[in-house]
Amino acid sequence: DRRRCFTISENDRAEIVDRRRSPGAKPAAGLQLGALRLIGFVPGDLATAPADVVSFVANQVGAATEDLGDYSTRERTRYDHVEAAERLLGFRRSDQGDLKALGDWLVERAMEHDRPMVLFRLACEHLQAERIVRPGATTVERAVIAARLQAIEETHWRIADQLDRRRDGLDSLLNVDAETGLTGLVWLRGQGAEAAPRSIRQQLDKIRLLRSLEVDQLDLGTLNPNRVRHLL
Repeated sequence: DRRRCFTISENDRAEIVDRRRSPGAKPAAGLQLGALRLIGFVPGDLATAPADVVSFVANQVGAATEDLGDYSTRERTRYDHVEAAERLLGFRRSDQGDLKALGDWLVERAMEHDRPMVLFRLACEHLQAERIVRPGATTVERAVIAARLQAIEETHWRIADQLDRRRDGLDSLLNVDAETGLTGLVWLRGQGAEAAPRSIRQQLDKIRLLRSLEVDQLDLGTLNPNRVRHLL
């Protein structure tokens, strides 16, 4: 990744690096270009880059690693430099349309993967592939949360008709059994404690109950297997 993303090309040098005058701005240029290639955005504090990466870039631009500490603290200067790097690599800032498209794309992924960190990573990779600068982490997190909620709604919508036909039976699973003190739903979720005759009979009773509710006849073919497992 260091060689692939932080190697400064002749075009990088001509369009960005050599146009910067101060010693600190030259390694900063290499780090900004490399960060865009690697993670799709430029961190606010370039000093957080790994020391070996800073050294790798500094050697290419003829600067010392400590020169990075002299990089301009003016917010406008940093913004202009980052914007120039984005233009060179073909990146653009996201707008509301891009965030809407990202949300729609994430819903499809959420129908397959429900883990938030997986969706967050996929969103970042998608933005980078589309050459869209990754917005703040909280913006991506909100998109992931919204996509997960919408995926749940989509799941229910796809099987709603089948559940409606079984509503009375399914509602009965919420009744508390006087003998066990458990609802049918809690009882069904319980795992057999051991491979003993009593546990085996209990599992068979669960199968008979589910069949009486025609749960085994539900058509879940429109759902991804991962989404089906999530329902369970």
